[in-house]
Amino acid sequence: LFKKTRLFNGIYKSYSRLVLRKKMLPENGVANSATRDGFAGVSRSAVFLSYKTYSPTMVIRIADATIWINSKNDIWIGDMENGTEANFKTVMSGLKRTAWWLGIRQIQFHCSPGTPLYQLFAKHFPESPSYPVLFQDFGSPIPPEKIKFTFSDIDIF
Repeated sequence: LFKKTRLFNGIYKSYSRLVLRKKMLPENGVANSATRDGFAGVSRSAVFLSYKTYSPTMVIRIADATIWINSKNDIWIGDMENGTEANFKTVMSGLKRTAWWLGIRQIQFHCSPGTPLYQLFAKHFPESPSYPVLFQDFGSPIPPEKIKFTFSDIDIF
């Protein structure tokens, strides 16, 4: 209610900063997990990360994981560093607890099938198709099946 009402929106923003303050890192994004895992993907250069500041995203740390999120409406996980099988339940529990404190009822993560993060999330949560990606090959030496994306690569993130 506070988030949706113009009168109380400023109060909610201050409250959410207070909830997230201890978790926030002074970064504009995280390295691309798909390219780190040997796939082709969006280059997260300083210019790209600066461009992505048009949206209210932040980088937080829960346990050993660094998570790039957008919490404008729901919590959207853009990408994650150090999300492993060993710490995944702890990280997701911490993220769910943070969402609860923010009054958020849904956490979303979108990524290309075949990546380690996809496999990790699919092992713990039901998967469903999301955004289709179409390719027009203009003679690139990179085969389309090697190109992978995460939510942070999409302009709505």
